[in-house]
Amino acid sequence: MASEEELEELTASVSTVGLIHPIILTPDGLVLDGRNRLEACKRAGVEPTFETREGDDDDFKEFVIGVNTTGRRESMTVQIAAASVALILGHERRKNGRWKYGQLNSEDLQNSSMQKAVHQSGMVLDILGPAHLEEVRDGATSLNAKYEEARREKERLENIERRKVEAAKDEADREAYADQYFEDHPVAQEWLASKPEGVFATSREAYAAYQEFDREARALEEARKREEEEKRRVRQDRIERMARYLESFISSFQTGIDMADHPEREEILSVLPPQKRADFLDIETKYLKGENNVEPS
Repeated sequence: MASEEELEELTASVSTVGLIHPIILTPDGLVLDGRNRLEACKRAGVEPTFETREGDDDDFKEFVIGVNTTGRRESMTVQIAAASVALILGHERRKNGRWKYGQLNSEDLQNSSMQKAVHQSGMVLDILGPAHLEEVRDGATSLNAKYEEARREKERLENIERRKVEAAKDEADREAYADQYFEDHPVAQEWLASKPEGVFATSREAYAAYQEFDREARALEEARKREEEEKRRVRQDRIERMARYLESFISSFQTGIDMADHPEREEILSVLPPQKRADFLDIETKYLKGENNVEPS
């Protein structure tokens, strides 16, 4: 649409001299040329005149481009013209992000700005839909803004699709890995064969269940090994402790024997606590001297 200042000037002109050029419509009522004049008529309270242009979509497309490139009508911008062309052609004439062959030719797009704008309009049509392009056509927003919105939305949709593809590939890879795992591990294969047929929908499910089973089995085995290891350690500690006792006994045995004729025997025995002294004398009598501890009659 024209600027507010331009619309005011056009409204003043229509109020003074009336509408000189009619509003050009398609047979379906789509405005091909004269949106600003139509708005000026509404503001001026002047009944607009209309002219219906016959033809097909190609004719309408060429007419709109001609209005923009030849300047035969009021200031219809390149963006508005491109949006109008795209809406005339419609989404069904798009394929793989491009206009189908033959819908646009080099003569239509002699202006490089027009060529770029038509390309952008096509993307807006593909991604956001006709309603967004109609906003551009009606001057409510710029094509650049809608194109940027469409570009971001296209990128978002592509990211979603890429993640779907990656997820599908990941599932396929995990399924193949699960199949290979059961093939390479007879124990796992035997476990799977013991399960009712159809209990697992996929090899991935079977693999996950086996891993859980295997974890529990390993946990029980590790607990058993820890218990056995603890028993072995306690037994070994006991054996080593007794060996140290014997070693100490052997080291002290000769001292006990030598005490029989030790020159300081009585002094040494007197230092011992009474019970320990009595125990030593008993051991000496029974084991070191080999005598029976029997009182003479």
